[in-house]
Amino acid sequence: MRFKLTLQVEASTFRRRLAFDYQSDMSAMVYGIMTQSDSDYEEWLHVNGFHDYSLKFKMFTFSKLIIPDYSIDRRHNCMIINSESVEFFLSLVPERRSDAFIPNMFKGRRFRFNEESHSAQFTITQVDVVPDPVFEREMEFCTLSPVCIQHNTQVANIVMLDLLSKYRDFYGNEYKGVLKDFSFNLLNKPEDKVVVIRSEYAGASNIRASMFDFKIIAPPALLKIMYSHGLGNNNCLGFGMIAPREVPS
Repeated sequence: MRFKLTLQVEASTFRRRLAFDYQSDMSAMVYGIMTQSDSDYEEWLHVNGFHDYSLKFKMFTFSKLIIPDYSIDRRHNCMIINSESVEFFLSLVPERRSDAFIPNMFKGRRFRFNEESHSAQFTITQVDVVPDPVFEREMEFCTLSPVCIQHNTQVANIVMLDLLSKYRDFYGNEYKGVLKDFSFNLLNKPEDKVVVIRSEYAGASNIRASMFDFKIIAPPALLKIMYSHGLGNNNCLGFGMIAPREVPS
């Protein structure tokens, strides 16, 4: 299930400065809000088939912040948000009661990204459910956040194993459908990115990822998992969100 979250940018006491590598903060914010109420969180997990609450829930991903107007502050190595509001998409595999749980947990929450000379605070003012696309066996997608995947001659097999693994993790059994026609092809040259991910335990690490459009032939059940969970690795850190590609008429 996918949601669009609208954030008001607080300007009164904060500088509207956002570090380029904000994905670690975004991931911590999303997970922190979801788990803020232990009872609501555990009930939501329970109705979706998760019973070991000690395991960190990772079946979600999110897009980059959609900032209509910003400028670059090269002195402080960050961006300055000029827009009054920004948006991002949040996608997760569980669907039961998610249309109530996610808006109830997120709407009205205030959070801040604060790092040395960078400081930006937001309030989540609106949470909207985004209807799923119609999943067909052959589809074209674009990436809404960088994807961690190896682009080599085995990429189709890598993608297939990735989706089968995520299907098994969620449903608890192997996918039994036909896979003989599975294919994955790039539609443009990948735009490479290096994203710095920070951890209080492991410090900073560089993750290589890329943005691209692609065409895939796969069973609709696996395409739905890819859309909801994300493509490739490190989805809960904001990697691998995809959306149907708009084909020019």
